[in-house]
Amino acid sequence: MNEKKIKFPDGESIVSPNKRILSNFNVSNEKEITKTTTKIISYINYLIENSLLSNLPSELHIVYVEDNSFFSLDKNKQNINSISIAPPEDYSYPACMVPSTNTLYLSNDLELDSNIISNLWNKILTKLNPSKTNAVLNYRNIFNQDNEKALEYIVGHELGHFFLQLKNKDKLLLSQNPMIAQCALNTEESFSEIFSLHIMYLKNHLNENSNDFSKLKEYRVNSENHRLRYFKNNPTETDITEYQEYFQQKGIDKLLSSYDFPLVYQNIPLRDNNGKLETDINTIYEKSYQLALANNKQAINNLLNNEKFNQYGLTTLFQKELEKSQNFITKDINQVIDSMHLQLNGMSFYSAKILGIRSYYFKNDISTKNKNKI
Repeated sequence: MNEKKIKFPDGESIVSPNKRILSNFNVSNEKEITKTTTKIISYINYLIENSLLSNLPSELHIVYVEDNSFFSLDKNKQNINSISIAPPEDYSYPACMVPSTNTLYLSNDLELDSNIISNLWNKILTKLNPSKTNAVLNYRNIFNQDNEKALEYIVGHELGHFFLQLKNKDKLLLSQNPMIAQCALNTEESFSEIFSLHIMYLKNHLNENSNDFSKLKEYRVNSENHRLRYFKNNPTETDITEYQEYFQQKGIDKLLSSYDFPLVYQNIPLRDNNGKLETDINTIYEKSYQLALANNKQAINNLLNNEKFNQYGLTTLFQKELEKSQNFITKDINQVIDSMHLQLNGMSFYSAKILGIRSYYFKNDISTKNKNKI
């Protein structure tokens, strides 16, 4: 049996198939992160015991970071953590997987109680756009203040990225065409969402009768509406020209949100023909991937039928770029999407281009006025 090692900042490790017993986890400094580590240990032990880490590398590093963003100075006063480091360049709050180093970076905000985060957040809102919200608080609210569920969702989502990229790492490099790369990003995010939530079902942390997804789905829809706020219902010729020039310069592919999940939530958990939850990791991978591709097709079709985008003439531009990415023109856009998905199936998601676009989405604004970030 191949041994797998999960390393934490204290230097200790979980080594499969042996469990790392929590009582043997010694914290030498009160400032170290303890609650978060304990929950992650329990989560990873579950994955190991149920053969759900079989495709991960022999060693996985988990590192806590001191965010250089909203309230790092205030957090220093709280004496939260003495073992965190500055986040890497591609880090996205509150968690980020860096496949090249087999490292999962987590914000040490995850160790804070929600009331502390909320108080700190309110202190700095006067310096930010008041519409901004904190991601850790958002996810905790989605899971009804169950911090363990929120953490498992976040960690599972990032492991989903890693799983997909490792599964495809020996394939051809992902096309540098921005439209293909953006569709790949949407597919990757969808896959990670499916993977994370299905694992939560397997752990009995979600059930279909409790509307566990209602808040998460609402959060995604609200995020999409937030993007659309820049588009007027009755644009002038100047508005249309301005936005067309903007997207032609920045890339019309940016209209496709990486977090547009029209088919995800109503199709999980993943089940076999007898209605039982899928437990085999290879089957979970294949079904998650196929659902992610179907979701991407639906997201594209929804975009092409978006009334606001159509008023600005952006759907026509988007379709032309989509066709150009596949080098053919057809009246049936689904043929173009199918062609792209065949291309994706032979390519690796393990690409700096994907991470670059992912970072871009968090840092750049869809508004031509560049007033507020999405």
